[in-house]
Amino acid sequence: MIRSQLLRQPGAVAELIRVRPMYQDGVLIGYEVQPGPNPRLFHRLDLHPGDVVIRINGTPATPRYRFRLLRIASRAQLIDLTLWRHGRPVTLEFSFQSLEP
Repeated sequence: MIRSQLLRQPGAVAELIRVRPMYQDGVLIGYEVQPGPNPRLFHRLDLHPGDVVIRINGTPATPRYRFRLLRIASRAQLIDLTLWRHGRPVTLEFSFQSLEP
């Protein structure tokens, strides 16, 4: 249900997670995440406020790869998020099925 909702309405991600582009030396490196109005999913993903998502299944989380990222979201059974947390790389893994209530 979460996957299909996000594919039908990509803007719905703002209800789940707030994102803000993060730059280093003028170059986009990823997206800082914060909980949305309903923080339950944010915490189920083990995300922390201020984490910066830099890769999704090995693909850079930048606009250049947005179509590849949509394909990953629509087809992948498992999602690997690589992020920066307090200056250190962290990898989180989840499946959309594990997020369903």
